[in-house]
Amino acid sequence: MNNFFSTFKYIATRPKFAFQQLDNNSAKGWQPLLLILLTINLFWFGYFNYIDLDWLHQQQLNLYASNVSPAEVEQLKVALPNGEAVKNSIMLTSTLFLLFHGLLLATILNVLTKLDEENVDGFTDWLSRSWWTMLPLVPQLLLALLVLYGMGSDKVMYQDLFITSLNKLLELEQGHMFYVFAEGFDVFSIWSYILLFYLVATKTKLATSTCLTISLVPLVVEIAISYLMS
Repeated sequence: MNNFFSTFKYIATRPKFAFQQLDNNSAKGWQPLLLILLTINLFWFGYFNYIDLDWLHQQQLNLYASNVSPAEVEQLKVALPNGEAVKNSIMLTSTLFLLFHGLLLATILNVLTKLDEENVDGFTDWLSRSWWTMLPLVPQLLLALLVLYGMGSDKVMYQDLFITSLNKLLELEQGHMFYVFAEGFDVFSIWSYILLFYLVATKTKLATSTCLTISLVPLVVEIAISYLMS
C-alpha cells in the first residue's frame, strides 16, 4: 500500500518517474481502479443525497418534452427512473462506462505500441497501467462535490458542477453533435492525456512524436463516440 501512495504522489509531480518505477514496485493496477470507483460512487452518493430528486425528475422530463407528444410525456413520467432508481441506474452506468473506457484504452495501446518491435507488453499489461492515467478523475469529482456544497442549492444539474469543462466556454446545447464531448472534456482530461503520453514514452522506445500521436488517438475516438451519440 505504501508503494501505491508513493506512485500516486509521483503521478501528480513526476509522472515519467512514476511510470518508470511502476513495474519495479508492488503497486497494482486494481489499486487506482478501486480508488476511482470509490470516488465515483462517493460523488453520486453525495450528489443524490443533496439535490431535490423530484426536481431532477422534472428536469429530465423537460429535456424530452419538446420532442414528444403530451401522451408520450405521460408515458415518460412512468418510464423514467426516479428517486433511488435513478441513483442506482446512474451509478451502475458510470461504473460500466469506466470499465469500458479502460478496456478500450488498453486495446488501443496494445495495438499501436506494436510499432515498437521490442515491446512485448500485452493487453493485460496496458490495462493495468491504464487505470493510473485515469487518476485525475479523483480530484475532478472531489472538486465537483465541493462546488455542489459551495453553491448551497438543491436544484443543480450535475453537468454544472464541472466548472472546468470545455462546454463552459463553448456553451453547446444538448443535442449538439459534440455536446457530450465538450461536457466531459476539461483540464483534468488534459492531465490524463499528459499521463498517457508519459506512459507510452516510458514503456516503449518510440519517437516522441509517435508517442504523442498514440496518446491522442483515444481523444479522437472519444470525439467520434460523442458524435455518434448525438
